Amino acid sequence: MSPNHFSTNGTYIDPTTDPGFKILFGREAHKEVLIDFLNALILRNGDDPIVDIYYLDKEKVKEREEERTLLYDIHCETKCGKRFIVEMQNGKQAFFVNRSLYYTSRAVTEQGKTDRWDFSFMPVYGVFLMNFTLPELGESAIVDCLIWNKSTGKQLTKSMCWTYIQLPNFTKQSPEECETDIDKWLYNIKYMNTMTTMPFTVAQAFQRLEKVSRVENLSATERRQYERDLKFFRDYENRMNYAETQGRAQGIAEGRAEGLAEGRAEGRAEGRAEIVITLRNNGMSESDIAKFTGMTISDIQKICSNT
Repeated sequence: MSPNHFSTNGTYIDPTTDPGFKILFGREAHKEVLIDFLNALILRNGDDPIVDIYYLDKEKVKEREEERTLLYDIHCETKCGKRFIVEMQNGKQAFFVNRSLYYTSRAVTEQGKTDRWDFSFMPVYGVFLMNFTLPELGESAIVDCLIWNKSTGKQLTKSMCWTYIQLPNFTKQSPEECETDIDKWLYNIKYMNTMTTMPFTVAQAFQRLEKVSRVENLSATERRQYERDLKFFRDYENRMNYAETQGRAQGIAEGRAEGLAEGRAEGRAEGRAEIVITLRNNGMSESDIAKFTGMTISDIQKICSNT
């Protein structure tokens, strides 16, 4: 990596964290940044460019009491009639691909009307940035998944599309290696928190990105909130890693495979409960705690009711 581009002094926010991602892509005032990023992604496949977007509610109410409330990072609709779900995920989750299918499917079904509906719903695109890799997605940094006809090999419908971005598989380490617009976006997203200057700012899109991502450009209130949320985020990651390590050590000490699994599960459960209580005591809402931890709101309420 070019030494003149990298430091650890916090010139820019970290977009791979939940609070940083929301600042860059989840605010109405910064919607041009989200449009620029999504256009760099979809124009690769010949889609029409996005002209304008508006943000939809990020929290979807349960249809039945036993269902989990859906919490989207970003849920938006374009002026040209498409819906996008955009998320940043740092830790592996069980059945992650199934989870992404469920979220996009719900974004389709919620378009249904109570009267006659002809199924001409807006296409839904799921975009999932991942700080991990999945074997089923292969070794590519960007994986586009479509609904296709197995017999003909042709796309069956454009109503749903899933794009998985595996950041660890993006291996370009200098600006000079980046050839396409999406290369430049992924380079900045992956390395932004260690940069002192941002490359590619000859282009207007990256001028906008540079401006909104500078920590010094946050208001005093925004900066305090960002640093507070970032501390919660990092504390959570560290405690989960510690809990899992302790659980693994306990299982190994017991010398049984089931002990290993039980120890890891118990360690993670204790760590999650501790984090939930800490976040609640610091004034974080149940929906935000659910987003940070990946837990259901009902589980969070159970933990809080036992303290």
